[in-house]
Amino acid sequence: MYIDGNSWDFLCFYHYFSVILLKPVKAKNALLFIFYNESGDEMRVVEPFLYNIGLALVILYLLMGFDDFIWDIFTLLLRTSNKNQRLDLNRLNSVPPKLLALTVAAWHEDNVLGDVIDNIIASTDYLRSMYHIFLGVYPNDDATIAVAQALAERYPNVHVVINELPGPTSKAQNLNYVIRQINQFEQQHGWQFASLTIHDSEDVVHPYELLATNYLLESHEALQFPVFPLMRMPRFSNFFKTITTGTYADEFAENHFTTMVTRYMTGAFVPSAGTGFALSRKTLQSFGDADVLPRDSLTEDYRLSLTLFQRGIRMYYVLEQIPRINEKNKLVWDYWTDPG
Repeated sequence: MYIDGNSWDFLCFYHYFSVILLKPVKAKNALLFIFYNESGDEMRVVEPFLYNIGLALVILYLLMGFDDFIWDIFTLLLRTSNKNQRLDLNRLNSVPPKLLALTVAAWHEDNVLGDVIDNIIASTDYLRSMYHIFLGVYPNDDATIAVAQALAERYPNVHVVINELPGPTSKAQNLNYVIRQINQFEQQHGWQFASLTIHDSEDVVHPYELLATNYLLESHEALQFPVFPLMRMPRFSNFFKTITTGTYADEFAENHFTTMVTRYMTGAFVPSAGTGFALSRKTLQSFGDADVLPRDSLTEDYRLSLTLFQRGIRMYYVLEQIPRINEKNKLVWDYWTDPG
């Protein structure tokens, strides 16, 4: 290999990393680099510094994946006891219906908000007079306001809450303002909502979610329903087109199907997903006049669930099996999910 003086530094840099990544020659606690000069003479460079960096990176990589390995072991041990956990729909219907509230924060969601609310109203297996939906919108988002107001005119249990600030703000600020408006709504009507469920404006809410919320509030103060992404069936034709979103979806689904279950069953902290979670009235009142969600955080859901955990309020993770009739007219058991 001919190496002139101008390119020597660059090639040294290139060879350092190509040798490390492709075929390092190991000396004692060092990396041995072999070069050849213009005359074909062999040149050997021993570099312990890069060897130590590589070793440190390998150890760091193993340590960072060790926590996932721990949860995988717990999942294998505990999955059997949770696998056959099923909710009896007769028991769900045996509890008198409570007055429930839902909220959706929306900014420039005029193209999906209508479909989401229509689906909730049409499919929810719960008395329509016993739940109310509050849509948090912004004064400078005319398109979303128009959709929200049309929904409110169509459904008596849908209400529009226009934020005091122009958008966009943080999701936490939007929801905190909606919660304050719900408190005023309760005072005006003399009502008391038993819980508040938070959803995103792209969610496909499960028909039995409110029925389960009503039942589980008898014994739990905070609920987190599983959230799984809705994806097209993976095929070779769309593999490369959806490889990024598919990777994220797989990780999210694995987290909600295994890790979250194991965290709850071992008594560990269960983080909220930011959607599909419900807080009881007692939990909301424990914040007094303070914000329920930290408005200065972009991970308000995680911060809220951590605050609840520190206060001794456990987030119940609702991965339960429920019956349904499939397309072949047969009874099957599926997991309770809220596709997003």
